[in-house]
Amino acid sequence: MTEEREAITVLHRIVSNFKEHPSKTAYSWLDKNCEVESSITYQELDVATQDIAIELLKTTSESAHSGKTVVLCYTPGLEFINAFLGCLRAGLIPGKPTSPLYLVMWSVA
Repeated sequence: MTEEREAITVLHRIVSNFKEHPSKTAYSWLDKNCEVESSITYQELDVATQDIAIELLKTTSESAHSGKTVVLCYTPGLEFINAFLGCLRAGLIPGKPTSPLYLVMWSVA
């Protein structure tokens, strides 16, 4: 007998945690010494990603609403995670620039 399972994505799991554990830390960003530099709770993550998704949907054309790629130009950090998840919530595909020039500028910043 095979058991059917519902596919659970990262986004589904996080949305579930928004509801079940709103005050629990969702992510922490560590500095070079592995000390917590900044953190975000599931409730804060929910608000941030929902706001980003709404703004993306307002600023993109109707034809770009589903399955289109959005290039994220962020330095590493919680803001990148928020933007990445905001894209997923909007039905868009987040991507990172692969231009060598961008990568050099990013490592210098």
